[in-house]
Amino acid sequence: MRAVYLVLAFCLQQGVEGYTLDQETQLHANLTTEYDRKIRPYQNQTEPIQISMDFYMEKLSEFSEKENKISVVGSLSIEWKDFRLTWDPTDYDGDLNQTSLFVSDIWAPNLFLLNPYEKQTPILSDGTACTIQSNGYVTCLLADNFETTCSADISNYPFDTQICTLKFYVQGSFASNTLLQNASSTIRLDLYEIHGLWYLTGTRNYVQTYRIRGMSCEVLQLELKMKRRNSYCVYNILLPIFFINLIQLFVFFLPLESGKRVGFSMKVLLSVVVFFTIIQSKLPEFSKPSLSSLTFKLLADFLTSIFIVLFVVVISFIYHNNNHERIPSFIREYIEKTKEKNGNEKELNITWKDVAKLLNRWVSRLIFVCLYFNFSFYMIFNQVTSVNEVEISK
Repeated sequence: MRAVYLVLAFCLQQGVEGYTLDQETQLHANLTTEYDRKIRPYQNQTEPIQISMDFYMEKLSEFSEKENKISVVGSLSIEWKDFRLTWDPTDYDGDLNQTSLFVSDIWAPNLFLLNPYEKQTPILSDGTACTIQSNGYVTCLLADNFETTCSADISNYPFDTQICTLKFYVQGSFASNTLLQNASSTIRLDLYEIHGLWYLTGTRNYVQTYRIRGMSCEVLQLELKMKRRNSYCVYNILLPIFFINLIQLFVFFLPLESGKRVGFSMKVLLSVVVFFTIIQSKLPEFSKPSLSSLTFKLLADFLTSIFIVLFVVVISFIYHNNNHERIPSFIREYIEKTKEKNGNEKELNITWKDVAKLLNRWVSRLIFVCLYFNFSFYMIFNQVTSVNEVEISK
């Protein structure tokens, strides 16, 4: 209790400072009287005004590869100093250290999004309220859904990484009269909500200078580096493709005497066509900068399935060939050497059935090698070209 009494006594001794509505009204009148919002707030008009900018990202609203569009919800902080908006707080009972004015009442940079998805509109509208400190620093915090263009590169889908950039510039000004500054080197993620399909692996906040007709123009660039969460694609696309590739090989293990080899290979081909048609509907529809490597793999698997059917038909035809056409000598010699190595010297009567068995054995190995390298090359290509990055935390 003694501590509570001491705190109360201290508060009573210090008193409570405050300001009235009339005082703030008077302050607004004093600041805006004879204020020309068309003139840059710098005493020496030959020197550039410095504008500090920062971005607080809240969530990734949308990223559409098909439309080349990204939507980011966040707050853009803009700060500059206006020497005309200064006052002495002691003139207003000492506690009026800051106030708020609308953009329509003060000078504000004519800020635009350089790469909007649709049309360009001013970032700071006349109805935007800005906080003004007694030392003349003006801070505007604009919360909005920023939609901009972003060219997607799906070469490594579904292991792809995308880099999108929001570009801001002050229209009608150059580096000679306006300097942009990044308040931090990265985007602020204090309020960021994790996205279900993409995760951030890095952000950058920097100023880029461009030369336009011999004059320098500064652009603030907010860069987002995103990596796709690929668990869904792995379990629903890649693993089924792997098992279908295995099923394709089983046709060569069926006995040559069986009349179901052609039917089995045709059914597998139809299942491949149906499954790949479903997958194609889920793949992003893009041709530039390049097609997805998964598209080429699906095409290779489809062609392999066709060749399997053709080989099975040819092998079955040879096996059931009852004519007495002479077997080429190099094939006969190879089969004889194979039988001798296996200890079958007594069975050197070479027939077309032996040729079919030999062809079946070599074709099965060839198809296995093709499927193996096709799948391995796809996985290695995507693992090498996609960096193993970790999701950044707040």
